[in-house]
Amino acid sequence: MTERASEEGKSGEGIRAWLTGSGKPRHGLEAKALPGRLDKLRVAILPLANISPDPNDLYFADGMTEELISTMSKINGLNVVARTSVVRYKSGERNIEEIARELRVGTILEGSVRKAGERVRITVQIIDSDTSSQLWSESYDREMKDVFAIQADVSENVANALRIKLQGDEKARLTAEPTTNADAHALYLKGVYYNANEHLSESGAIKAINCFEQAVKLDPSYAEAHAFLSDSYITMAADGYWSLERALPLAKASAIKAIELKPNSCEGHRSMAVVKFFDSDWKGAESEFKKAIELNPKDHFNHSYWAIILGGLGRFDEAASEVRSALDLSPIDRDANVCLAFILYYQRKFVDAIAHLQRVIVFDPDFAPFHGLLGLCYLKISQYERAVEEFRNGKEQSNRRLCNLAVAYAKMRNVEACGKILDYFLKLADAKSGREQFPPQFAIARIKAAMGMNEEALSYLENAVGQQMYDDLEFDPIYDDLRSDPRFNVLVAKCSPHLIDLRAERIHMPEL
Repeated sequence: MTERASEEGKSGEGIRAWLTGSGKPRHGLEAKALPGRLDKLRVAILPLANISPDPNDLYFADGMTEELISTMSKINGLNVVARTSVVRYKSGERNIEEIARELRVGTILEGSVRKAGERVRITVQIIDSDTSSQLWSESYDREMKDVFAIQADVSENVANALRIKLQGDEKARLTAEPTTNADAHALYLKGVYYNANEHLSESGAIKAINCFEQAVKLDPSYAEAHAFLSDSYITMAADGYWSLERALPLAKASAIKAIELKPNSCEGHRSMAVVKFFDSDWKGAESEFKKAIELNPKDHFNHSYWAIILGGLGRFDEAASEVRSALDLSPIDRDANVCLAFILYYQRKFVDAIAHLQRVIVFDPDFAPFHGLLGLCYLKISQYERAVEEFRNGKEQSNRRLCNLAVAYAKMRNVEACGKILDYFLKLADAKSGREQFPPQFAIARIKAAMGMNEEALSYLENAVGQQMYDDLEFDPIYDDLRSDPRFNVLVAKCSPHLIDLRAERIHMPEL
């Protein structure tokens, strides 16, 4: 659900020119006014440029961006686009008109951060997307301990510039400080940075855990750090670095602490929802997600995470509604867009899924899941050549991709190409090299089913399930060729016995 960091150098170039009086910020204020009026209360906060002398302080600029988004989202009248959609503008290569059109925003905030020792200089301006005119700007030169006050002041000035009258409770939320310990805050921001930029590696995930653990050691009352620590423990299990037995108790303890410290903070309840999901407490997970959404309906992660779980429960209509709420808050979030496409795929709306993916793939043409899912959809509408093209197009090298490619070759009756990949999986299964994230038995079963060898396919599935290996047998369209066989339905029940009575309002599999 995160983006890799872009180069920092370009992002500071235009803002420096603006600060020195050239009047041309990095995204091009000379852009023509957009046709039609954009919603001024829909705001995009672009990644703040890091112009600190130490390049290792990039985490601080990114953290300030994230926290400004979080703080301004607390203003009832504003609709602030999530970080996952603005991070792609970090390179500074797009202009105001393009950003406004892609994010559908009427107001854009941009600026820079310079950190030097215990001092920080933050410069920001807000721009009217329709006219490209500056609505307000300010520079802050303060001590590090004053960063929360700066965030509150920026948020209040943005509200004033957009003629929003803040209520008493809103002002209190804006000025609330999550911690008074500057060192704990710096560690928290580093942990968030590692989570966002290095979470795909074990070392990056451990760096994040170390930062959050140190943060809560320095300030045991730092609720947000406890919540992120809980999420980081779960990430270690979800990505296969730790066993669930090791991660779950740690994650649960951190989530409980986060809620104890801030009962009305959505982060703690979302963390607890994820813990309960991994603990197979589906009703508990639903309760916690609904609580998190109630506390902060403008947090797109609340909606997208809940959508994923609803999809796993077969409640596809609800899942689609939640992920669309997430996409309203973060329209070009690639993970949320993949989630919506998967829901459409699972609903057997293959043409709709293809149309959606073709619209969003332009934002990240190299993102492997876009291509992989397009390939699966083309498979299901019998456009096998296009499926092969998509499976070969994605840069990701994985056993799942190879399996899908073999399925396409099988459907095309390309026995030689299919056979080469099938032999690879047969050797992998014989090697018994350990627990694979995608066990070869499932790959063999999928390929055999595509070849019309259903009996052999079912035997491999029975072998895998008997070894406590699991795949999404119940909903994945890739297994549709096997659904009429009673043996397959027995396997479905064995894979998900704890779900049978918990799927309220579930969508039953269509007649095939």
